[in-house]
Amino acid sequence: MKIDDKDTTKIFDLLRRISNADPEAGKEAESLTDQFYFWEQQGASSLLVFEHCEVDQVQKCFAGYPGGASSFYVPGSFKIKKVNLNKEIYSFFAQDGRFLSANLEELSTMWDLIPLGGERVNEAYVDWAFFNCIRKKNTTEYIHPGIGEFIFVGEYAFDDYQSEEHNFSIRVHVDDVDDLRACCFEIDELLDRIPELDRTSRKKLSDKLSMGAEELEMINLDCLDYYKKGEFDLTYYLPEDSAVQYVRVCYSNDGLPVETTFGNF
Repeated sequence: MKIDDKDTTKIFDLLRRISNADPEAGKEAESLTDQFYFWEQQGASSLLVFEHCEVDQVQKCFAGYPGGASSFYVPGSFKIKKVNLNKEIYSFFAQDGRFLSANLEELSTMWDLIPLGGERVNEAYVDWAFFNCIRKKNTTEYIHPGIGEFIFVGEYAFDDYQSEEHNFSIRVHVDDVDDLRACCFEIDELLDRIPELDRTSRKKLSDKLSMGAEELEMINLDCLDYYKKGEFDLTYYLPEDSAVQYVRVCYSNDGLPVETTFGNF
C-alpha cells in the first residue's frame, strides 16, 4: 500500500490503539501495512512498514511504544526482510544482507537533517540520513572565519548574523563538524546573495500567500536554514499579534523557490 502525508494522523491513531490493546487494531494493521511487527514482551511495542510513501523509492516506518509514537524513512534499496526489537534497539535486516541497529531517538534525527517541503527529499537523502544515524559524530564547535562560532544544538547554529539590512540566525542541518565545514563555501555564497534572495522570497510570498505591501513591510528575516545537499529555507517572523507566527520560502539546491508555507511554532 502507498501512503501519503495525509495518512499520518490515521496511522498514529492506529498505533495508539495497538498500544491500548484494541483487539481490532492488530487486524487492521496487518491488512493496511506491507509488514507489521508487534512485540508484546517489549511493552506492547509495534512497527508498521509501508514499502511506498510520499517519497518515490522510499519506505516509511511508524513505531508505537508505551506513551508515544515516531516515524522515519528507510531507503527503498534497503528492502526490509525482518525487524527485531530488544531493549529499545531496533535491528533492521535487509534482503541483501545488510543490517542496521539503532534506537528511535537515533532514527528520528533524520527529521532535523532532511529538507522537508517542496518535494526536495529523495532516496539519496534518505539513504544518507538513515545510515548517518549510527555514524560516529564529531560535534565540536566550529569557528567560521567570516561568520563566527557555530554551536551544535542538534544541528549547527549561529544565532546572530548581521548584514547591512538583516539580522538573522543560521541553521546548518548537519550533525558532524566535517559536514559543516564542507557546507561553508556554499553558505558564504548564499549570504552574499541575501538581498537578491530576500526580494525573490517577498515576491513569492506576495504571489502564493497573497501578502500585500503592508504585510510584507511588517515581516523580518529570522532564519536561514541550510541543508547538506544545497537546499535552503528563508523563514520570516510576523508581529506577535498575527494569526500565524512565521512564513517560509523553501528553495531547491538549484537556488529556485519551490514552496511557500506558514504556521506556528
